[in-house]
Amino acid sequence: MQRDPRTQMPEQIPRLARRRFFIKLLRRGRMLPAGLSPALWVSDDCRNHQVCAAVCPTAALRVYASDARAATGIALDAGRCIACGDCTRACPERALTLAAQREGSAQDGVTVLTRWNLRDCRDCGDGFADPGPGVVCPTCRKTRALARTDFSRLFSSAGKGPP
Repeated sequence: MQRDPRTQMPEQIPRLARRRFFIKLLRRGRMLPAGLSPALWVSDDCRNHQVCAAVCPTAALRVYASDARAATGIALDAGRCIACGDCTRACPERALTLAAQREGSAQDGVTVLTRWNLRDCRDCGDGFADPGPGVVCPTCRKTRALARTDFSRLFSSAGKGPP
């Protein structure tokens, strides 16, 4: 049995045929047996872009929000995952790893993969998800960085004469 090097999943039937077969099963309301479900891991490189959940053809990866709306993240329903690898290819940070389940590490049901605390930006007031102690949203962080760069460019050469 050969393995697909991109996902490390057993490649018994062609990828497209396997994908069509699993989608037909899911449309009929059947879940995949736990042994056929792949495992998905998220590294610390994840930045909560949520692109992986957006491209998942079976909605195995989905965005969740906590009851109190205090946190958000990505959750995996392993029974719906068809190991297509779309999520791993779509992640801009390459933070996802898809692999065959190891003995005794079966992911059954819905598993929370990431958790990001929701905060309000101190500058603009918009809500944003951040795993750390951030007080401003990514957009305001970029704006601040741009302002610092422009300020230093403008005033660092002010004391120099013409070239």
